[in-house]
Amino acid sequence: MIEALRALDARQPLDIAIFNAGVGGMAPRHVAVEQAERALEVATVNFSSTIAGATAIAERMVGRRAGHIVLIGSVAEAFPLPMAPAYAGSKAGLRMFAEALELRIAPHDVKVTLVSPGFIDTAMSRGVEGPKPFMLTADTAAAAILRAVGRRSSRLTLPRRFAAVRIVAGLLPRALTRAVLRRL
Repeated sequence: MIEALRALDARQPLDIAIFNAGVGGMAPRHVAVEQAERALEVATVNFSSTIAGATAIAERMVGRRAGHIVLIGSVAEAFPLPMAPAYAGSKAGLRMFAEALELRIAPHDVKVTLVSPGFIDTAMSRGVEGPKPFMLTADTAAAAILRAVGRRSSRLTLPRRFAAVRIVAGLLPRALTRAVLRRL
């Protein structure tokens, strides 16, 4: 993948690169922990492959002193989800990577935007059992991402109500948040 991205960029320099890799899923309630093989797949797709690709493109964009990298994360980055620890951990890692990469390459006129969506009406979200609060259509999410990229925003949480939920959850005692999440 790294070599393919470099070759693509060598043929036609990329102005923008959007990394929207993601696999999800939840461990069934009757299973104590996720399967190790599944956790590895989630970590590889959601985190390792994404940061390797973004780093390869960042290197080329820095050389040109131009470009924009968009990383699609998840609001799960902010919560220790007991039903999906590998997913939540991979998206939390991606959030930290996006922030660190932006600090590193901003002096070279390359922008990084982290998009943290909640539920978007896609096959992945439709496969999640249970409530899907604030679900957005794919077209609505795409339009919001396009606006954020146009503004060169560092961060976008979709829908905005999830940004408020994350702020409120961050103000609560961690023990209370953990107690609520244990019940899910």
